[in-house]
Amino acid sequence: MWQKTFIRAGWLAMLGFIQLLGASSCEHRPRSTNGVSNVLVLEPDSVPTLEDVRLAPDRLPPLSYLYQSSGEDFQLRFPGPPKVSSAMIPSPQGQIELITIAYDYSITKAYWASYSDYPTAVIYSRPARQILQEARESVVEGLGKGTQFEVIFDSVRQQYPSQRFRARDAHFHAVYELILVNNRLYQLGVLRDGKYPQPADVEAFINGFVLLENPL
Repeated sequence: MWQKTFIRAGWLAMLGFIQLLGASSCEHRPRSTNGVSNVLVLEPDSVPTLEDVRLAPDRLPPLSYLYQSSGEDFQLRFPGPPKVSSAMIPSPQGQIELITIAYDYSITKAYWASYSDYPTAVIYSRPARQILQEARESVVEGLGKGTQFEVIFDSVRQQYPSQRFRARDAHFHAVYELILVNNRLYQLGVLRDGKYPQPADVEAFINGFVLLENPL
């Protein structure tokens, strides 16, 4: 129910494109730099390897775009205007609407938030911490066999119970925070290919999530 594959599907399509680029660039050819100043010309033996790129320190993107939900329930900052989508997810209780707000920063990193409203009878049938645990287990299961996860901490965000954890498979690494606000489950996350996003990057994004005065 707590689907995460929407980012992965888009990412795989992009990775296919990158592989084609890599296949077509085996031979290093100099490019003309006429009329351009301050250009670093790389010789064939100075072209950075994929490992060099992977290990290079990251620059944290400025979260300059303030998104506010149409219902004025919350606001959250992204590096740029996110895409908003909606999907109906089947459940034992019936169709549940999943709203997703996502921003693809690059072909290897994305930021997102999603939320769904559930019947109050279901939410109040068991403790909030148990619901967060079940949601986390569903995320890990949805990511596929062999996915590893680690709970980072349980906390309270603006008086509502939350849990932060991280999960990874052979390629994708993500840090999530789940927040249960009455009968609504919010999910925030930063997804990255190859390694986990920097803690400062995760903190800046998740801490930018603010519930407004009337969260529901």
